[in-house]
Amino acid sequence: MYAVKPFENMLPILVLLLASLVPPAISAFDGLRVDLTHVDAGRNFTKFELLQRMALRSRARSAMLVSKAAGGSANSISATDVPVSPNPYEFTIGVSIGTPAQPLLLMLDTGSDLIWTQCQPCLSCTNQSFPLYDPSQSATYSPLPCSSKLCQALPQSACHAQCLYLYEYLDNSFTSHSRQRGLHLWLGVGKFGYCFISYGDEDSKSSTLMLGSAASLNGSSTNIQSTPFVTNTSQPTYYYLSLDGITVGTIRLPIPRSAFALQQNGTGGVFIDSGTSFTQLTTVAYKLVRSAFLSQVKLPVANGTAEGFDLCFSLPSSPSAKVDVPKLIFHLEGADMDLPRDNYMLQDSTMGLMCLAMFDSGSEISIIGNFQQQNMHMVYDLDDQKLSFAPAQCDHM
Repeated sequence: MYAVKPFENMLPILVLLLASLVPPAISAFDGLRVDLTHVDAGRNFTKFELLQRMALRSRARSAMLVSKAAGGSANSISATDVPVSPNPYEFTIGVSIGTPAQPLLLMLDTGSDLIWTQCQPCLSCTNQSFPLYDPSQSATYSPLPCSSKLCQALPQSACHAQCLYLYEYLDNSFTSHSRQRGLHLWLGVGKFGYCFISYGDEDSKSSTLMLGSAASLNGSSTNIQSTPFVTNTSQPTYYYLSLDGITVGTIRLPIPRSAFALQQNGTGGVFIDSGTSFTQLTTVAYKLVRSAFLSQVKLPVANGTAEGFDLCFSLPSSPSAKVDVPKLIFHLEGADMDLPRDNYMLQDSTMGLMCLAMFDSGSEISIIGNFQQQNMHMVYDLDDQKLSFAPAQCDHM
């Protein structure tokens, strides 16, 4: 029996994680820039309503990621176990696939290995506002042979003329050889990147996704830094990094190295994720970061629970009053991610609140979210197995 576990009003999913296996048709791919649309753009939410929604999505996605890291399986999917949380993604892309072209609205997510969309025939598919992709109506569709490198790269595959497989997305939606729940395509362009504009600018401007050579950092860019990816054989989908420590203000916090260590069994560690809004740190690290901001921010503590945040401060009544905020630096292997204030501290004068855009993950895993990546040109180099980044004006790229 096949079942899916959809999110309410779930869009077809674009899972954008570029593999090192390069099909011949894609090997000649040069470069491409694509506009990204924020999921809440044009919906007339207030600033803090937008942030509340982001916080909910972050927590929902983190729960799924932690569950997946703990060994969740498509074999145990329950059709009645439907999450009530919002869709855990932030950016969408309009594309067309097939010949003739069939339009799709997809989401950006570095947390899986395939491009996904609902396909015909399909059991228990979720409702969507446009037709399901029908491979039988595409002149360029063909089944994947079992002898192909792409089939052999799938973790659960077998050979019987055509590729036999079972593959699962982190929300427990899945695809198999006998019932298509996804479009299966690897983008082997070797390098990709993105640049997220400031939150609040989404109605008038667009973030950018860059593929292939278009992702390269400009040679004239200053402050380019790079850090190697860390391989997690138990969770090869995610982009793990080596986080050596965190500085708040001028104080490097006494976070034990074990807090961010990737264990031999694949648990723990730190990865960077485009689909998680706010950074989430393992408990021991988060408590130290929280304590440091409590001691260094000279403002009264406020209750931000209703807004969805753990640590908030009351802003001065005078809008001209200067508010000092300590610096926040993530010390990665070979690189320091020195975050601009707006990438970790949320401020809304109408609410009179300033909140830390960070949470306790409640697990052994830490995740660097996309809010912390605003106005940074991020480049994932899969050939050299490294992440490079530099400050950028993403609305001018």
